[in-house]
Amino acid sequence: MWAATLPAGAPSGGIYAALVLALLVAVFAVVGVKATQQPAPQAQRQGGRRRRGKGGTAGVAASGAADDADLATPLLAAEEGANGDAARSTDGAAHGQASDGPAPGGHTADSPTEIVVVGAAPAATTLGTPQAAAPGIPYSELAVGVPRESAPGERRVPLTPAGAAALLKAGFQAVVVERGAGAAANFAYAAAGATLGGREEAFGQAVVLKIHAPGVADEVPLMRPGAVLVSFIYPSQHSELVQALAARRLTVVGMDCIPRTISRAQTFDALSSMANIAGYRAIVEAAGAFGRFFTGQITAAGRVPPAKVLVVGGGGAGLAAVGAAHSMGAIVRVFDTRAAVAEQAKSLGAEFLTVSVEESGDGSGGYAKEMSKEFVEAEMALFREQARDVDIIITTALMPGKRAPVLITRDMVESMKKAA
Repeated sequence: MWAATLPAGAPSGGIYAALVLALLVAVFAVVGVKATQQPAPQAQRQGGRRRRGKGGTAGVAASGAADDADLATPLLAAEEGANGDAARSTDGAAHGQASDGPAPGGHTADSPTEIVVVGAAPAATTLGTPQAAAPGIPYSELAVGVPRESAPGERRVPLTPAGAAALLKAGFQAVVVERGAGAAANFAYAAAGATLGGREEAFGQAVVLKIHAPGVADEVPLMRPGAVLVSFIYPSQHSELVQALAARRLTVVGMDCIPRTISRAQTFDALSSMANIAGYRAIVEAAGAFGRFFTGQITAAGRVPPAKVLVVGGGGAGLAAVGAAHSMGAIVRVFDTRAAVAEQAKSLGAEFLTVSVEESGDGSGGYAKEMSKEFVEAEMALFREQARDVDIIITTALMPGKRAPVLITRDMVESMKKAA
């Protein structure tokens, strides 16, 4: 759903609209705007797949499958019940955890937010028991807002003109785009049928699409109570923002919380897509700043050795950086706490570095876990040694829900070669 906007000639993104539709179907089926469901027996035969109800109403088939619960985790619901009590919550970065509160529509007052599981049957439901259907909201009564990103230098937009046209074709009331959004990519939203408006108009729609999490002071107050926000959020790092969203009873789809290990969720994995771009871009930026050939050269003036690149972290961004650096002729070394990365790094032509301390870094969901003190000391010693030898260091290590660890220290940088 997220489109990196290039200066010109950026490809159209019809697939992004499909992602928006699928996400909205999931959201409106569960929180605030309840959608029509099939009776449970038929829904179970459907395997929990999302579908549209008759008349353009969002719908979701109920299922108790475990992977449905995992897939629903990104839905961070910050809504209040009809009696005004705040709904129960857990952190949006926790994967596969269903809310222990009542089914959608019930109320508790323990905490202001809750994780709502899409497609999971209520605890009291017996498999095969028909469920009571709740009325849905037709697409024709929903409008989508696309504000312009306010972060300095940000050129991305969450929806392309082709995506806007697809939403309108699906029956949505309107797509309101703030003037200036997508200008860096020469996107013409008006020609696709979207409505151009001001900042308040874009933020004031029933569904708001963003790249960066909204500002607590200047953007959250512009959103209507009970609206749906689709954006990168990082809830465990922005507790104040989560509370502000909860106070306005917003439903938030955290794009950074989507589990990448579930095949049906990979279509929505915008975080990995952005990581891939970031890893490639890091090498391009480094090559420009390095000022020397990446590949070795033998000329009449003498021999130029190839550049040596160290990539710390072998996730999506790290492997993208490895592939880009190797394709440019550099000698690439990779370090990661997960043994599974070794084979991937070697397949891309890189050398995989290890430490003397034997400890697995494999965590849940394919992500890395926190390592022991002994392992951290050993890897820091390795980085200190490598810093004196390599020309470029790319750091991509990250654990979900936490700030990136500081692995390259000031003394390591100061020990690097001149022009490194």
